[in-house]
Amino acid sequence: MDGERQDREDTQSEDDFVEGGEVLEEYVIDNTAEQPDEELDDTANDQDNTENAENEEGDGEGDGGMELFEDDSIQGCFLHTDSVFSVSINPTNPDMAITGGSDDKALIWSISKGDNDPDFPVSVLEGHSDTVVCTAFNFDGSLVATGSLDSTVKIWNTSTRALVTTLEGPGGGIEWVKFHPKGNIVLAGSEDSTCFMWNVKSSGADFMGVFGGHEQSVVCGGFTPNGKLVVSGSIDRSIRIWNPKDQTCIARIAGYGFHEGEVTSMSFKNDSSLVATGGQEGFVCVTNLVTNKIAGTLRGHEDSVESVDFSNSNQSFLCSGSLDSQVKVWDLNTMQLRLSCTGHSDGV
Repeated sequence: MDGERQDREDTQSEDDFVEGGEVLEEYVIDNTAEQPDEELDDTANDQDNTENAENEEGDGEGDGGMELFEDDSIQGCFLHTDSVFSVSINPTNPDMAITGGSDDKALIWSISKGDNDPDFPVSVLEGHSDTVVCTAFNFDGSLVATGSLDSTVKIWNTSTRALVTTLEGPGGGIEWVKFHPKGNIVLAGSEDSTCFMWNVKSSGADFMGVFGGHEQSVVCGGFTPNGKLVVSGSIDRSIRIWNPKDQTCIARIAGYGFHEGEVTSMSFKNDSSLVATGGQEGFVCVTNLVTNKIAGTLRGHEDSVESVDFSNSNQSFLCSGSLDSQVKVWDLNTMQLRLSCTGHSDGV
């Protein structure tokens, strides 16, 4: 994060000047006299350096300072050596988490014990040659997938932590990876504008097909909760609805009334009737997956909507997070805003 820059102007008031009557004694400076040695210059420089160091070690409110916050977390894993881009939790063992980062690694660790549990040591999953940007567990938590910018998806056994297979095919970095809700079929979206699908077995995987049709990177997508459809969103400003059995496109949603910028995020209603998408232009679109028509547009954010999610307790509510630093809660029965949550100082 870039530090805030503050422009400072030097100001002088009349009090800074001395009136003639206030002069107590006058000195004549001989410009021809021998100049002082370099020790005086060094002393001045040392004083300047000391003042600069004190400013940099301040409370974070000065130029380029970073505000410090108290760590209220209960537990954590601190073994990644670079930025973390993905976190997933095992659906059948909620104490097991996996994280992926730009150190080209994925870590499996205990949520309750962090990285200090001798009975549950952190497992480092190595093998990718570029950033691990996405992770996903299968329906029973026995397998976990890691997707990387190296254009591959790797499948791991969560009990043995051993590599099961490496899935190849996409011609660009992996943007996201998802399992079928009821089986070991893996779906991944790529920077090459396609989605690939594989059937993972105990010792390998079968390639099942490619979903082709988008014109640019496929940045979000997945199976509907009932597993009967695939929906993908792209920076080409469209979503596509697919039949997973033969990879044919059932519908393309784009144009008037839909997103005016890149599609950034996606979430499904549990009954598979609706899909919500966030857009770079700053609003949320809700699409009916039964009629394949736009059900509503939720406007109110002032910057890109980076995340959307249906409420677990009430599926009539939808949350959206934006780079405008706000989280908004929407009522899908009326397509109206219910609540705006503020407090973040930067994008959500």
